[in-house]
Amino acid sequence: MIGIPLGRAVWRWFAGGLHTSAPAETPLLWLAVAFLAAMLLANLVAAVPGRSAARTPPAVILRDE
Repeated sequence: MIGIPLGRAVWRWFAGGLHTSAPAETPLLWLAVAFLAAMLLANLVAAVPGRSAARTPPAVILRDE
């Protein structure tokens, strides 16, 4: 949540120290694509153990010591 604003502030400070005016550009479209891809990958990775856990009867888990 704070990464983009913090990165922009640090870049402004760094560029100001070099006496240059290079505005920080934030590619919002690519940020949205990366976010959606990360959510899709996380759900795909969680689906395998989730399906296995859903098929295991609770009695089997509670009986183990």
